Amino acid sequence: MSKRIAFIGPPNVGKSSLFSRLTGVFTPIGNWSGLTVEAKQAKVFWCGQMVDVLDLPGFYALTGGGQEEQIAQQLVDHTHADLWLLVLDAVHLPRQQTLLKELIERKLPLIVLINQIDEATRLGIHIDAHKLQQRLGIPVLAVSGRECVGLDAIQQVVCESLAKPPQIHPATAPTEQDWLADVWQPPSLLADELTERLDALFLHPLWGLPLFALIMVMLFQGVFWLGGGIQGILADAFDVLQQSVFSPALATAPAWLSGLLIDGVYTGIATLLSFVPLVALFFFLLASLTESGYLARMAFLADGLMARFGLEGRSLVLTVMGMGCNVPAILGARIIPDKRMRLLTQMMLPFALCSARLQVFVFIAAALFVPWQAALVVLGLYTLSVLAALITAWLGQKAMKPMGLHPVIFEMPAYRIPNWGMALRTSWHEVVEFLRRASSLIILGVIAVWALLNLPVGVVAGSSESYAAQIASVLAPIFEPMGLPQLYILALLFGLVAKEVVLGGLMVLLGVSDSGLSDAVAASLSPAAALGLMVFVLLYTPCLATLSVLKQEGGWRLMLASLGWSLLFAWLVAVGVYQLAHILM
Repeated sequence: MSKRIAFIGPPNVGKSSLFSRLTGVFTPIGNWSGLTVEAKQAKVFWCGQMVDVLDLPGFYALTGGGQEEQIAQQLVDHTHADLWLLVLDAVHLPRQQTLLKELIERKLPLIVLINQIDEATRLGIHIDAHKLQQRLGIPVLAVSGRECVGLDAIQQVVCESLAKPPQIHPATAPTEQDWLADVWQPPSLLADELTERLDALFLHPLWGLPLFALIMVMLFQGVFWLGGGIQGILADAFDVLQQSVFSPALATAPAWLSGLLIDGVYTGIATLLSFVPLVALFFFLLASLTESGYLARMAFLADGLMARFGLEGRSLVLTVMGMGCNVPAILGARIIPDKRMRLLTQMMLPFALCSARLQVFVFIAAALFVPWQAALVVLGLYTLSVLAALITAWLGQKAMKPMGLHPVIFEMPAYRIPNWGMALRTSWHEVVEFLRRASSLIILGVIAVWALLNLPVGVVAGSSESYAAQIASVLAPIFEPMGLPQLYILALLFGLVAKEVVLGGLMVLLGVSDSGLSDAVAASLSPAAALGLMVFVLLYTPCLATLSVLKQEGGWRLMLASLGWSLLFAWLVAVGVYQLAHILM
């Protein structure tokens, strides 16, 4: 039977960073012990044997009676570990003594890792780990996951501890007041001038929020322009590959087979890979923000507003960044430790107006409205997307089982230059995990859409004989209150793959080229129906990639809940907008 060790400690002390450095595992998360909490898990070959390594959620104490303390007690009681690695923050060591005392009193086989020793040294804090080890009677190591300091020592001490019987602590632990005497010695004035100056700017009561908004816009533009540009290059490369290699190779194959392989399988793979730049860039920026220390400030600034909707500040940060692409934003919700808040955030994120939807709105608005009206339409859609997200969070909070007060404690780390290597590794592992988990649903979904449009065999794609047209005919009475012709219902089926495909679908269905699409849309759609269509495209079912990551993060239940709610909400709002616009226009 393999040995098991567990990382434990307060939030934001670098516990997961140490876990990743020592195991090479960055992202896999799963439910643990049947509880409503999650843990990372990895297997490594240490000490001549396989060792099961856990990274448990962070908490500040085992006693106190609050929800967090109750979950912490369940974690410790339900988790069997041969060795516990307690990670503490070197800079804030005095205020973490309570957890250390509680774990020692439970007589757990314990190793104390005082992390971020590099940061403590920079601030002039002296820590005598050896003296604390003698005082407590258990191994104590000063380490840095960020700078890879002490990693070999951790592995060595773990192996030594696993090779001997569990260490029994004294029946009476030393008093807390004695533990850090001559062990943790701050300078006469413990201050980080750079952090204080930056906080005076970024957390200022007047211009802190405008700076936050400016930085969020810059981040959004970075994901949108750079990630979108790389997406475009990839799309062109896939088109060239299709035209020069796959289409000629399948020229003699039956039409249904070449269509299945090219428009189904190949398009599904291309759709999957097109999200790689956005996922990679998003997680690189997110990891860099976390490393720099500013993400905690962003969450703090936004927390007051989001608390009214049962969320925390990081939910707003992710929503704004989700306007580049919903997919990496939903994956990024892993940074929210509370499961309830994380699920609410993931439910609201598909309503963020992503760049794919923006392409559709800019085109249709320009085709049917004069420039100043088109600008107001797009602005209104952005406003509606935020309102839809907040309404979803508010309703979700009401629908979920009451959880009581759950205050969020924000640790404000010192500002520092991000560890670019760590950010790149995090980004790479997130991309690999996305490809591994999302590939099947996205590719199968694209094939399913192709089948609906091209079957039975021999029909013209999207013609009245296709299965898709038959479905659209059945759905026509449902869409009649928003003034949509049947061919636009078919175009919405194209949008299940990706929202920008709606325009390509309209070209096929209207039988026009790129240059003629604008006039064709203006001729076939009234301004009121165009508003209803854009609202529906904004709110209805997320694209296949978004649905895929929703299933990946929350299972079928989260995915189906998001799908059902978005369809209902989209229909209600789109019908209301069309009917009102039809009266006023």
